[in-house]
Amino acid sequence: MSALPDELIAGGMRRLIASEVASNFGSMLSRLAIPWIAALFLNATPLQMAWLVIADVAAGALGTLVVGGLVDRRSRRVVMVIADAVRAFAMVVVITLFAFDVLSFWMLVVQAAVNGVAAMAFSVARSAWIADNVPDDALTLRNSQMSAASSTSESVAFAGGGWLFQLFGPLTALITDAVSYLASAWFIRRLPERADASPAMTSDDQRFFADAALGFAAMRTSSMLRTLLISDILMTLSFSISSATYMIYVTRDLAMETGIQGLVFATGALGSLAGAAMAPALGRQLGAGRSLAFGLLAAGIGVVCIPLAPSAALIGVVLLVLHQVIGDTGSVVAMIHGRTLRQLHAPEGARGRVDAAMRTVTQVVTLTGALGGGWVATVTGTREALWVSALVLLLAAPLVCLLLRDRRRAASQGW
Repeated sequence: MSALPDELIAGGMRRLIASEVASNFGSMLSRLAIPWIAALFLNATPLQMAWLVIADVAAGALGTLVVGGLVDRRSRRVVMVIADAVRAFAMVVVITLFAFDVLSFWMLVVQAAVNGVAAMAFSVARSAWIADNVPDDALTLRNSQMSAASSTSESVAFAGGGWLFQLFGPLTALITDAVSYLASAWFIRRLPERADASPAMTSDDQRFFADAALGFAAMRTSSMLRTLLISDILMTLSFSISSATYMIYVTRDLAMETGIQGLVFATGALGSLAGAAMAPALGRQLGAGRSLAFGLLAAGIGVVCIPLAPSAALIGVVLLVLHQVIGDTGSVVAMIHGRTLRQLHAPEGARGRVDAAMRTVTQVVTLTGALGGGWVATVTGTREALWVSALVLLLAAPLVCLLLRDRRRAASQGW
């Protein structure tokens, strides 16, 4: 199998990083703007807020049944460019509807579904390109660089996004998001690829459900992939529960102004950058598995800070900042090492399908968590739902440690 020259790999990573900075900046603005539009302009309920998450992940889950096989057989570059174009078009539709004052909540749900499929395709294709072209011993570093780029653009977007929304309204944020996807596609358009990386699809290969089955079969036969799946399930469940309730909790229950919220969210980039910087060194000292468990523990401690916030006063702001810094440090460390282990243990030639299969499971879990979180918040309150989110994540670290220990024991005994 041919390999790209080192200079082309380095150039490709620069293009991927530039694409991430551009698209993530706009995505973070709309991640703030769309929930604020739903909560402040359209008077969305907690369960309706959950539907934004449900539409995103349900479409993504169904889309992965097709995406995995396409990524393994088609040009990763073409898949990413098309995904960016689709996301830009969907955002332009929302902008137009909002500008003419005909936007409804369910139109936001449709946009979330389209974005979910396109984002899934882009993410799977990008991960496959990195796994195919980056040497194994450099995967953690390259994944950390991608995470650092994402965190930097997130910091800038969150720091100014709240004030941008408050001073100029949501339309400016949405337009920026659409432009950012076009910029991302511009950077990706000349991404180098190996000639043999994406074999052409034949008529016998057009078996999308068989592709999905191959990804699930790989997980069943690999104890490491099963452990990674359990880790992803617990992280996803925790985050999806909180995603259905967090914005309402902060905006309505704590009555925090959107400008202050944006500044609080921006501090999460400090944690994300710290996690990206720490991940390679932690991997060398603890190993990727223990680093994954360490990240899960830190993420759980960070989430505990959210329901402890009593109000929008100083102590509440401090606790929410601690969540952003500690929680994001841990979650980034966990995601980097989880991604690296998945790239290393997925069979070559089927990385897209394995990645897609794992994402399908976690997307279904996200649906469950969003519905459950919205229901718990409606029945008992948003603070109680956030406590459930924290407890789920705190269970993840000891469970992953136990599974990794059993895996090492089985390997040493030749099982």
